[in-house]
Amino acid sequence: MFLLYVHYYMQLALNYFPLLFALTLGKINFNGSNNGFIVIPIQFKVLLSIQKILENIIERSGQFFAWSTSILVWLICIDVFMRYVLNYSFIWIVELEIYFFAFTFLFGFAYTFLHDKHVRVDLFYNKMKEKSKAKVDLLGGLFFLLPWCVISLIVCYKYFWNSCIINEHSRQPGGLPYLFLLKLCLVIGFALLLIQGVASIIKSYRMIKDKEGETKKNLS
Repeated sequence: MFLLYVHYYMQLALNYFPLLFALTLGKINFNGSNNGFIVIPIQFKVLLSIQKILENIIERSGQFFAWSTSILVWLICIDVFMRYVLNYSFIWIVELEIYFFAFTFLFGFAYTFLHDKHVRVDLFYNKMKEKSKAKVDLLGGLFFLLPWCVISLIVCYKYFWNSCIINEHSRQPGGLPYLFLLKLCLVIGFALLLIQGVASIIKSYRMIKDKEGETKKNLS
């Protein structure tokens, strides 16, 4: 499995290198004419539109799934009341708590990334200038975040599909059916993170290429 991860990562890294080179030049190259390449300038307005669309998807999904936290709290309160007051509990309530915790976490980390509220552990990043930060974010997004999201999507989709084929249910008596729905959350969560990763890369690229300060005004 580890070798499979390495293989996927190397293939994706090699595929992203030409894109990074094109972004550095401010151009995108497609196979075609002119010695195998057609050069198309990247328009900042187009990039801004794409960024806004992607960020809007994450914003709406984050707001929609925010309710899962409230439901999780109510489920835990009901479970605690039944267990310690009525001296009785249901397995399916405990498993529902797991489901809604998954909703909160997996559907929330892209939203957290969008608003830059995720945990950063660094020694130098906070002291950098804005464009230096953008370069770090661009390289990190291209060579770490996006490849990891794609690898995770591939692995998690196989994990979900295998569960779906056998119509996997909870192994606990009285547990919930359709366990593959919980595993589908992994696929959706990493898909959302991938979308936000692309938006973050576009934002970083625009910051790097901006020479007149216009990008900074439109970043948020």
